[in-house]
Amino acid sequence: MFFLQNVLKVEFQAANIMVAVALLIGTGFFVVFGWLSDKIGRKPIIMAGLLLAMLTYFPLFKAMTWTANPALAQAQATVRATVTADPADCRFQFNPTGTSKFTSSCDVATAFLTKNSVPYDIVPAPSGTPATVKIGNETVPSYDVVAAGDKAKSLNGAFEKGINVALHDGGYPLVRGIAKIPDAKLAPSSPPIGTQPHADAVRAGEKATVPVDKLVADKLLTKEETNGLTEMPVYSIAKGGTFAMVADPAAVNWVGRLPY
Repeated sequence: MFFLQNVLKVEFQAANIMVAVALLIGTGFFVVFGWLSDKIGRKPIIMAGLLLAMLTYFPLFKAMTWTANPALAQAQATVRATVTADPADCRFQFNPTGTSKFTSSCDVATAFLTKNSVPYDIVPAPSGTPATVKIGNETVPSYDVVAAGDKAKSLNGAFEKGINVALHDGGYPLVRGIAKIPDAKLAPSSPPIGTQPHADAVRAGEKATVPVDKLVADKLLTKEETNGLTEMPVYSIAKGGTFAMVADPAAVNWVGRLPY
């Protein structure tokens, strides 16, 4: 379930159906192998199961990728990132609990690529060289968290955005969400914010009035920025928010026929 929803990004209901069908198919084998273990003992059954897992673990997960999220599988087969970095800055990526913190420019880059299921190669660079990530024709600089200090958050945002844009252009099934901008974030003559249009153009778009308490809770505003108001207009910018990996429900191959 975790692999389907968090790695392959399969829609919740579809993932539940897949797991339910797998359990239904496997239920009969519980009885069969329980009976067999009474006949020949449990040890041979357990050892055979472990051997079978060793032989099928990687092929089955590859097959799940091709059937559950074909666009992701195709992108992984055709798009590969290149990380150019000082080898001393690169550690082995193993973070099964998601709690490890990576601070070097190489680790920041490879951790983000690993999290998004992007295959990559590491090319050695001279000692002290900050890491860069090349995807297609785009090269995105990474950063060192410790050296960045207070600028780490903004640098991380720029880095992740650059990688996501390059992956999207390369064919990864990434969808960019809607950006929500409170009115307090837009001065009357504010310049464009990143790829967002001028403040006047933002205010001319879709808007909704939202209680400021909710804006603070959603971290769209700080209490200081509310200026004592109880509610505030919030403007929406299509395709101006964060990227998210998705699996197209219509493309899920329920039968399981692979392209090879």
